[in-house]
Amino acid sequence: MSLKKVIEIEIDREVLIERNILIVKAWHNEKEYNFILDTGANTCVISGDAVVEMETVRNEKTDTLIALNSREKSKEHWITLSMGKMIQRRFKSNRFKIRFLLSQHDFNREYFMGREIAGILGANFLMEIRAVINFRNFKLIGYYDIND
Repeated sequence: MSLKKVIEIEIDREVLIERNILIVKAWHNEKEYNFILDTGANTCVISGDAVVEMETVRNEKTDTLIALNSREKSKEHWITLSMGKMIQRRFKSNRFKIRFLLSQHDFNREYFMGREIAGILGANFLMEIRAVINFRNFKLIGYYDIND
């Protein structure tokens, strides 16, 4: 496998240093949202408030969301987000259609240093872009296999 860097997404330095939490910005219809990067979450999670604001494609499919010390049945939503800066044109753009499960959990704004959190980007997203987290430069870097 031979990988080539295609996208860089800035990580919020202040929150990482202060709280040891990875937060990235994403845009939907030109509005900015904050998402936690969680390498231990098997799927992406979105808050109910963020779903109301965004145009989401909701499936009738449900799945069990096991996160945040709870277990709940959740509807699947598909949301297109713009993120980061393109390095190569292997991806058509910096827009990603991501599968989220809806959570009724409210993220504690105070804990995230005043940042409103729209959701969690989990392993399904991180694996799709073959993510590497560069802590030295505060970047999430996405790659593709040039043999694909």
